[in-house]
Amino acid sequence: MNQTGLDEFDEKLRQLAVSAQQHPPLTAGRQVALRSLVQEVLCSGRLCHPQRGKFSGSYQDIYDEALQEHSMERRRVRKLPQH
Repeated sequence: MNQTGLDEFDEKLRQLAVSAQQHPPLTAGRQVALRSLVQEVLCSGRLCHPQRGKFSGSYQDIYDEALQEHSMERRRVRKLPQH
């Protein structure tokens, strides 16, 4: 991704974050905006492993666990009552 592409991506993420902030916590609007933000990051291919040597054990296990926790949180949020 060139610098222009990075700038556009960063701007899109900023807009999604601002959109989420415009909704009160725990509302459907905020959850939709946050879901869009997270989905954009996950699909971007920009998640990386910047500190592989700083962890004992498998960095991939830590990474996979974080993604699993994210998925569990998404399921929990979907079950919240809609306001």
